[in-house]
This record gives sequence, structure tokens and C-alpha cells, in this order.
Amino acid sequence: MPDFTAENPSWVAKLQEMGIHPEWVQLLKDSQLADFSASNERIGVIIQPNCKCLNHVSRLVQANVPVYILWDNPSDFSDTPWFRTRYCPTFEEVKAARLAAYLRKAQQPPSWGDISNASDAANDDSTLVPDDLTMVPDQQPPTPVQQLPMPDQFDSWGGFARSQRRYDSFYNEWDLSEHFDQTTYRNNTNDSPYHNEVGNREVQNAGRDPLAKLLHWRFGYCWDGRSAYTGLPAAPWLDIQKTLTDTMGGISGLQQPAVSTLVTHLTKGVTVPAALWDLNSTNPSALRENLNLNLVVNPKSFNQTTYYFIQSAAPPSPNDPSWHLVVEDPMTALECCRRDLGPSIVDVARVLLLSGKSFATRICPVAPGHVTPSLCRRDPVGLGWRQMGYKGDSRDYAGGIVWCLAINTIEIAQVLSGPLDEVFEYGRAIMDTNGEELWDDALLEDELNLICGVYKVHTQSNQTSDSSWWPKQSVWMTSGLHIGYWSVACETWFQKRLEAIRNGTATLRTAAEWRSSLKFWRATAPFISHSKRAAAAYLLNEPCDLFD
Repeated sequence: MPDFTAENPSWVAKLQEMGIHPEWVQLLKDSQLADFSASNERIGVIIQPNCKCLNHVSRLVQANVPVYILWDNPSDFSDTPWFRTRYCPTFEEVKAARLAAYLRKAQQPPSWGDISNASDAANDDSTLVPDDLTMVPDQQPPTPVQQLPMPDQFDSWGGFARSQRRYDSFYNEWDLSEHFDQTTYRNNTNDSPYHNEVGNREVQNAGRDPLAKLLHWRFGYCWDGRSAYTGLPAAPWLDIQKTLTDTMGGISGLQQPAVSTLVTHLTKGVTVPAALWDLNSTNPSALRENLNLNLVVNPKSFNQTTYYFIQSAAPPSPNDPSWHLVVEDPMTALECCRRDLGPSIVDVARVLLLSGKSFATRICPVAPGHVTPSLCRRDPVGLGWRQMGYKGDSRDYAGGIVWCLAINTIEIAQVLSGPLDEVFEYGRAIMDTNGEELWDDALLEDELNLICGVYKVHTQSNQTSDSSWWPKQSVWMTSGLHIGYWSVACETWFQKRLEAIRNGTATLRTAAEWRSSLKFWRATAPFISHSKRAAAAYLLNEPCDLFD
């Protein structure tokens, strides 16, 4: 086919039209058989002068197949002048190549025991008449042969059960692990060996932190139950629960009016009564007077963005990690100040990880000047292309919310050990005005899309749109459920969607459809935005008692 090297060749649609399931078509497309990229190394072919298939050579070259043309006679390929003109070297090019080969050989001592002489080889070549290339280095004694190192003892394939083997069709390799047969993996309803979905989630704090504690840790609520306060008329309690994305959290009847006042003031961007908020400087329990003495939060600007470094207040120790704990959400930074965490930075990172709060483990490069404008390219990955109107089914399902899958498939110790060794090749860096670089691992957009189960679906205008089982990462980050941590509403929504996918009632959605379905309660966005603004002002030693 003319377009066999295209990203979406026509044979893919043809096979789907014939009734072959799109998932199997995609597996074929991603296999070595149909991968014509330069990274898929192939055995080359030698073209002899009597070859009857010269018209295929251009396609072999296009498919990145190494092509070697045997041309040792001036009359070779004389019957096909078009081929001779396009591919065969001129006589002068042949002569120059032989001269270069002779020079390389003349500059190296002959192998021990080689009785041939470079000048003899030159005299045998009628096309090469060197002018002053007469000096040949003296022979040298042999270099002692070093014993090659013994290979490491590799794990035995037979030592792993079928449930402990996972085939990665995108990278064409097998992964072996005893953890694969634990409850954190669950094959889809058709027992496909190619995709696994999150099953029995056993995360300690996902959506389980009590709302009463979250109100204090995240939003600074600290009413003592006695002090008087006045404020704006509060919204109904159910509306307050929706704003907090938790309609099941137990708050006593005594505390509900005070919580409603706090949430209403922050939602409207109005100063919170001092008796209710620890960021109000006149509060009896103001945060500045009750800081966590185990930790220090240091704001720094990188790439015109403020990042918050969570640091131990204890003296340096040999057990300290080699990485910096960095968060971008000022509310998360303040939560570390309010909670009884530290002085171990690793323990702080573990708490953030298990509760679904974003953080980075950034390291400095050994040598400066490493920053690149974007991540290095890796082999492309994805779930492929689908015909117009494609709805998907259980056999085609793969993916999920990035954090949910990561927390169930990656060992906690791997995350807390910091960036991978390849971070300076495949990671992403931030840089401050003084040129300081900090690096951490990062995913490419198509890798995030793979996790979220994104397909390219053809439209009527002969273009494509992204349709997915789960919202793309970029859509999730702007949704009404993304409030800085994994809330009860997040967990409830996730489980309902997962169940719908498993029982076959869920369908693929476009990015626009996902944005519409994830708006949720309109008051949540301004509530979170104003809370972040106040937290950032506090950490930067700016007034946070009043809003504009």
C-alpha cells in the first residue's frame, strides 16, 4: 500500500471493516511485523545485478530495511539506467571510497600473525594508485586477550507462573513479577492477556481522611465551639457539602453553621471571621503561632512559577534522601505545616502519595546546563485509531485515572526512592533565574493518553477527535473533582465509572463531553481558588486576611 508507513495506514481501517476487532488490529499495527520505524531494526537485503525486483528497492528503503547493492563491474545494472542513476555510485566515488579504506587500514597495525601487507593489497587494486602512501607501521606484539566477564544470573522464565507474566505489546517485551498475581491487578471480563485494570484498591487514605480533619489541614478551619463570630448568610448545608465534594462526611450540628460560614466567605472571596480561620492574624490559634516545628516550607520561583520546598527542620542526616520534596499547590504545603508530619521528608512524601496529593522528587544534575525545552522523544505509544462512531466494548477497555492506576501498580518504595537513573534523558527540568536546575521523571502526553484509554476516532470532516474511557489528564486537572487531593467524591465517581465499564454500559466520550460531565458544583472552583490564594499569600509572608 502506498501509505504503509503512515501513522494510520489504510490497511488498519480495511481490517476493521472486515470485522476484525480494533484491539487485535492495533496489536498487529504495534508489532514488529508492521513497525517500519528506524528503531525496529531489520535484517538487510543484498541486491545483485540480475535481480528481477529492482522496483521494490525504493519501498525497502522507505521501510528502513538496510539495502546493500552489489556493483563490482562497470556494466552492472546497464539495463536499468534509472536504477543505476538513483542508487549506484560513480566511478570517482568508488575510487574515493577505496582510498579512504586504504588509509584507515594503513593507519592501524596489522593483526598479530597477519602476513598480508597493506601495500600488497593496494598493488592488487587497479583503481588505486597511491602517490606517497608507502609507510606501513611495524608489526606489534599481540595484546593479551582479556577474559570476558561472566553474565549476570538472570531470572528463570520457568520460575514465574502465567499470572506473573505480563506482555507489553507496545514495547514488545515481557515483564516478570510475583506482584502481578496479587489483588491489585484484575483482568478484564474477557480475560485478555494484554490489558489489566485496577481491581481491589487497598489505598490507606484515598477518600478516607475525615472531613473534619481535612477542613483544618487543608482550609484552616479552627473554631473552638465557643467564640462568637459574624459573617455572610451561609448557604444550605447540602450545598456546602457539594462545594467540599463530600456529601457523606460527618460534621456535628454544632459545627455545621461555622463550617458553612467559612466555606461561604472563601467561596465569595470575603475575609473569614477571625474565630474560624487560622490564617486570620487575630485568631487565638493563628497558624504562625502554632507551626509544625519538624518542617520548614521554603517558596522558590522557577520558570515564573512558585514552588514550595518541604524541608526537614532537623540537622542533616546520612539517611536524608538525595531529592527535594517539592509541591506546587500552596494548600498542600500548608497542610504539611498543620499536620504532625516530619522530620522525615520520606514520611511526608508517603502521606501525600497515599492521599492523592501532587508532589515531585526533584534532584540537581551533576553538571549544569542540562535543561532542554521538552522531554526527549521515546517510542510513540497509544491505543490507535478507530472508525467514525466507534463506541468501544469490554475487550477494548484499557486505562484509568493516572493516580489511581499508579498507586495500585507501582511499589511505594519505587516512588519514594526518587527519580530514575534516566531522568536527565527522559525527565523534565525547572530552572530558576540563577540557572539552578531541578529534575524529575515525567510522562509524555501520549503516555498519559495511553493510561487514560484515549483513541483517535475519525469524524465526518475527515479529521480525528480524541475519545476515551476516562477523562484525559488535561481535562481532569480542570474538572470540578480536581481539588488538590483524592476526595470522597473522586472515589465515588471513579468506582461508578469503573463498574459501568465492567458491565458494558459505559461508552467512550470526547474531551468536550468529559468537560461537560465533570463540571459538578459551580461553587467548588472559586472556593478552591480563593483558598489557594490565601495559602500562597501566607507562605510568601503577604497579607492574607483580606481579599480584593
